[in-house]
Amino acid sequence: MSSPTKPETFPLELHKDRDDWKPYVHRVYIQCLNPDGADDDILDGDPTPVSNIGSLFTDASISRNLEFFHTTMPYFQGTFWETNLPTCGITSMSLAVQDDQGIEYDNMSGLRNMIDEAPRLRFLELRDWDMSGDCGIEDWFDEPGSWTVTHLRLSECGTVTNDVCCVLEMPKDLQSLTITSELLPCSSERHGMDYPVSIQKAVDALGSVKSSLIELDLDPGASEHWKQPGLGMRGFPNPMEPYQSRAFGAFTKLQRLTAPLEMFSQSTGKMGRREDHTFYTNFPPTLQELTLVVTSREPFNETLEQTYALPGNKVVLEDRIVKLSDLSCQTDAYEKAHELFEELSQLADHKYSVPALREVHLLRDPCQWLDCEHVEQCKRQLEQAGITVHVHDRAIEGPTQDEYRRPVSEL
Repeated sequence: MSSPTKPETFPLELHKDRDDWKPYVHRVYIQCLNPDGADDDILDGDPTPVSNIGSLFTDASISRNLEFFHTTMPYFQGTFWETNLPTCGITSMSLAVQDDQGIEYDNMSGLRNMIDEAPRLRFLELRDWDMSGDCGIEDWFDEPGSWTVTHLRLSECGTVTNDVCCVLEMPKDLQSLTITSELLPCSSERHGMDYPVSIQKAVDALGSVKSSLIELDLDPGASEHWKQPGLGMRGFPNPMEPYQSRAFGAFTKLQRLTAPLEMFSQSTGKMGRREDHTFYTNFPPTLQELTLVVTSREPFNETLEQTYALPGNKVVLEDRIVKLSDLSCQTDAYEKAHELFEELSQLADHKYSVPALREVHLLRDPCQWLDCEHVEQCKRQLEQAGITVHVHDRAIEGPTQDEYRRPVSEL
């Protein structure tokens, strides 16, 4: 059951004196997003429509297994539930912390109170909050372990730095964490020197929940931003950080991990090479499923550098349309695809280090590498160790591969 776009039109009179429908309700969704002024009553400080909906679920007969989802904007953070808190409590909240004018500092206290006063809250999403630019954030989140939240999503949070630690430490048993920075490639609006990303700082910040996380989905932003902040000069690129070798190895409960391939694989050329780099030591013994997202769009075989990808595993090569399976890799020269799968093979060579690992998923652009014999041999080695490799081609949105490869229209 969900509320209509305008809460004030909810047919309360038709339902308030009836209970026969309530046992069949398992989830309730309330959204206060002010689309085109639809929630002006709430903007004016009148929470009655929302609290009236809540009043339908305040009696003791309501199942405590009911899930109650509340999505709202900063303007609406207030006293919605003081008199009509659902018996089940608020189990899920999605809160926008920032609007078009920037962070609403005056609402930080209200946001904190809403979370503190929801003892059954399990899922929390904080949207549109660039925490790296919020000075004094630790003053608002200063009671570690006081939240009941087990699943936390930080959406459009900007650069992940140590500033996020105080928020991550608020839940007493955080099990699932999703972070999306929304720092896009340099062809988009949110890019440039204002958004340098330190992968090491992001990893260090996540270390504060290494003893509780079961699932982690990390998107720190496009690899074009991955630099050592503050070490470059205007007009010159900042130096690259070295590849990670022990990023999540100390996460004692982590079972599922999604992260950029570029953090770990030297084949990508997005971070600084190091002689002592190891791939397999990035992951804990508890890991069962690993998803590596290829954020860059460059091909991993030299043969593919002058091609344009087509549907159906076909490419345009020298004015011809050819099947990907008809192309060959270079056997006597370096290929990034070979190095990538040799690094993945470390998971098989050192299976004792990741004994629970069963699946590796690679999410890439179509036709980004060849399934040559070298690649297939590495896959077989992993399968013999009990690890299945799945390669997924994503639908390309935004900037497409024709920025790097010759478009069909020019043939």
